[in-house]
Amino acid sequence: MRPTPTWSDASRVGSGCSSRGHSPRQTSLRRSASTSRASTPSPRGSVRARKCVVVSCTGRTSGSSGGQTTVHRTTEVSMAAATTKKKGGGGLMMAALDAAKKVLKTESFLVNLSPDSYKTSLPHAPTGSFVIDYLIGGEPNVNGVAPCPGLPRGKVTQVWGAESSGKSTLAQTAAAAVCRNGGTCLYVDFENAIVPDYAATLGVPIDDPSRFQLVQPTSLEDGLKLIKIYTLAGVDLIIIDSVGAAVPSAVVERSIKDMDDPVQVGFAARMWSGFLPAIRIDLIKHNTALMGISQTRAKIGGMSYGPQVEAQGGNAWKYYADLRLSLRRVEQEKVKAMNNLTHKVEERITGGKFEAKIEKSKVSRSQGRKENFYITWGQGIDDLRSIVEIAVSHGIVKKSGGWFMYGDNLKFQGLDPLVRKFRTDNELFADLAGKVRPLLAATKEAVEDDNVEPEEYDDVAIESLLGGLSETPEGDE
Repeated sequence: MRPTPTWSDASRVGSGCSSRGHSPRQTSLRRSASTSRASTPSPRGSVRARKCVVVSCTGRTSGSSGGQTTVHRTTEVSMAAATTKKKGGGGLMMAALDAAKKVLKTESFLVNLSPDSYKTSLPHAPTGSFVIDYLIGGEPNVNGVAPCPGLPRGKVTQVWGAESSGKSTLAQTAAAAVCRNGGTCLYVDFENAIVPDYAATLGVPIDDPSRFQLVQPTSLEDGLKLIKIYTLAGVDLIIIDSVGAAVPSAVVERSIKDMDDPVQVGFAARMWSGFLPAIRIDLIKHNTALMGISQTRAKIGGMSYGPQVEAQGGNAWKYYADLRLSLRRVEQEKVKAMNNLTHKVEERITGGKFEAKIEKSKVSRSQGRKENFYITWGQGIDDLRSIVEIAVSHGIVKKSGGWFMYGDNLKFQGLDPLVRKFRTDNELFADLAGKVRPLLAATKEAVEDDNVEPEEYDDVAIESLLGGLSETPEGDE
């Protein structure tokens, strides 16, 4: 019979165990061995005394006379070698790498940390808004490269906000931009709320299933299966609208008589918690960008200070998302128009000014930054308005009091007439955009850090780029 190992500490190896059915000879040998170890000086002295584990193996074997004999084996394993810093670590690392390749039979687990890796942008899909692309990772680094000007491929992005904050408009604008650049998009509409006419206005190719497909699964499980299938197919962008509207089949299939039964709390959140870490592997392998839209909900049982709302989807979306973008409406824009029903001139809301904020970023240094953009109802994100405002900020469009001037001939009282002029003159707007975009692509002067030595700059750049690939708990050494 094979001996059964049991872990014990040093105090159990000696007289404390001698009375448990051991023969006098066994007890004597065990005491002798213990005394010998205690009296013999260790080459590393106190290290050996502190770092050791005693393993006691006890088992029974059949003797020649048909009886059984108890066998005791005690082994002391020194841990000093494991805590000793070895010389020639580079050779050990390469040997470990060779062994890992043989065991895993692949090299795909190894990340390339060549300096060239941060001299090009990360793979990304455009959002369709140059303001948000710039906010995510469009500002050039010290090498003159935009780290990630768009939704990162092979990663998870969460976009969240209150109702009418531009979430679905941004999602459909991103779908249109990806398809316009020759890519493909799957739109998982759990809310069953997408309007084909509005999507077409934003540029979504709703009549071309080879580039864009809209699915409306009836349960969370079906939606997860579709996301998995299209990810494995290599679709460029998958949009989930929205995370909170995805209902597990256990809830969907309840009968009328079971409607009063309470649903298990957190069931959907646990499903997302199991799905997201698994799908991330497929996203990386197939270079697919996953974008999940979440609404906000009031916190239950939270403190009176700090944010009183949180995004739907549970903590899994907060943790596994490489990029978290929050949206909120800052102000409404109104115009005066005739109401044919009342035959009176009244104010109508035509759009709004919105704020996008990077709540979390593992793809650039933009975490905590925020920028404003505009949405016109029925037309979508208004990049033209943003470009005109940037031109005013940089002095390309001159401002004097309430007057705005561009070039030698254009002069308007108020910003709105100037914006309307650029809308109706494509050639004039192209000239303005050609002057604004190079300003955004210019490399900013690097801010020197006195705590970083010159030879460490490359390492710092690598850490900046890859700083979020893995999250190590604080205090873990």
